Amino acid sequence: MVGEAVGRGRPQQVRTVCRAALRWAALLGMGFSLAFVLFGRLVLGALTWHAEVVEYATAFLPWQWAAPLLSVAAYFMDGVFVGATRPREMRDATFLAMAAFLAVGHGLGRSNNWLWAAFLLHVIIRAAALLCWYPRVEAAASQRAASRPLLASAP
Repeated sequence: MVGEAVGRGRPQQVRTVCRAALRWAALLGMGFSLAFVLFGRLVLGALTWHAEVVEYATAFLPWQWAAPLLSVAAYFMDGVFVGATRPREMRDATFLAMAAFLAVGHGLGRSNNWLWAAFLLHVIIRAAALLCWYPRVEAAASQRAASRPLLASAP
């Protein structure tokens, strides 16, 4: 829908589509987090029959509870930039996020907590970078609208 709005040169439609999609994405993120809070041990039990593994992994469930809430914005923004065919911004955001991931990795050591912290920092940095570059998506739609002949602006 973002791609269609950009292609038709409608920045207001880009905004409207993004707001609606973000509401649904946020609700899904909250729903998944709540599901992991309520049923996390059951999910772990479905993944393995080894009681020791389930017991060990249970200690990391709080990270899993936070993951959908903290990562939904990054995945949402990925969809916006894919739809708008803006790969440069996605690449640059990934490089920034990778740098943060590596910095945390060297600072916290090599543990599951390190991995979870680095992953969540990675998605937060990616979301923040893409959010900063979001005006470029609307600008692309505006430029498209300005470059179209009057007759081509009909729906």
